[in-house]
Amino acid sequence: GNVIGMMPHPENMIEPLHGRTDCKPLFESIAA
Repeated sequence: GNVIGMMPHPENMIEPLHGRTDCKPLFESIAA
């Protein structure tokens, strides 16, 4: 929910914060 609203740039911030693995699959699901 919240992550989807901040997908464009914050993804780069979320990557290191959440270990990158937490956002990657979610981002790919949205992009796909």
